[in-house]
Amino acid sequence: MCGHDVNRAHFASLNLAKMKSQKKFPPAFSFELFPPQTPEGVEKLRLTRQQLAQFNPKFFSVTFGAGGSTRERTLETVL
Repeated sequence: MCGHDVNRAHFASLNLAKMKSQKKFPPAFSFELFPPQTPEGVEKLRLTRQQLAQFNPKFFSVTFGAGGSTRERTLETVL
């Protein structure tokens, strides 16, 4: 075997081991939400969040705007 074949075999065995180890854990996912800008958006987000919760995500995250421009709305969204 040349050096390239040894490296390929090594990486293939590592990948196979990694794939087997991942079968131990169920898939996990999350949803990223953006702070609403209007009172109507707040209500729509509340309803959407309830619908998405049925999929049992690992977590929800709320994104700040650039430079923290939506900090207050982000805080209101998560509380």
